[in-house]
Amino acid sequence: MELNNDDIVQLHSLVSACKHNGLLAQLVQFHCSRGRWELVVISSQSVPVKPENIARVCSYREELPAQFGVRPLPQAGTEPVPAF
Repeated sequence: MELNNDDIVQLHSLVSACKHNGLLAQLVQFHCSRGRWELVVISSQSVPVKPENIARVCSYREELPAQFGVRPLPQAGTEPVPAF
């Protein structure tokens, strides 16, 4: 699966941080040295996550599926994170 900066993803199969499973997040950037994506969980907490624990929901440029009832986060540094 190809993941890109700003994609909206859903976290799954996390073991040590299982409380984050099922949460939506926006990808910020991939850190090759750590083998992890930096992402912003809808709660606005940044969490390092392995690629295999991420399922892409949509691209930042696509419309977020209605069943999630949220809108994508703004690109990092462009505006404050909205309250959901």
